[in-house]
Amino acid sequence: MTTTCGGTPTLRERFLEPALIVDGRVEKAVRVTADPSGDRARMQTVFRVKVENVLKGEIAQTSINVRVLGGGAEEADTDWSTLIREGNRVMLLLAPDYGSDRAANMFVPFLSTR
Repeated sequence: MTTTCGGTPTLRERFLEPALIVDGRVEKAVRVTADPSGDRARMQTVFRVKVENVLKGEIAQTSINVRVLGGGAEEADTDWSTLIREGNRVMLLLAPDYGSDRAANMFVPFLSTR
């Protein structure tokens, strides 16, 4: 994940600072992975989102992948789960994902630049 939260962003920061703001519909969960490096497994889920409107930024694709914390795989479920579900309509404030397995159309939720 590439963003951190050092406090609650203002409404202005939430809309002016993200690289990409889109609305669309969640198509499906593409991948669920567990990082067993801590005391408890840390789950990440990648969702494919069909973009219906780009409100800020530019993308060439009609679908993007969004990586979020949460989800579950086999016997390693989290106590909490992401609120993104297949078929849901979503408005997302996003930043590029600069993780080691980064793809050109991979994004993460924008939280704050503080």
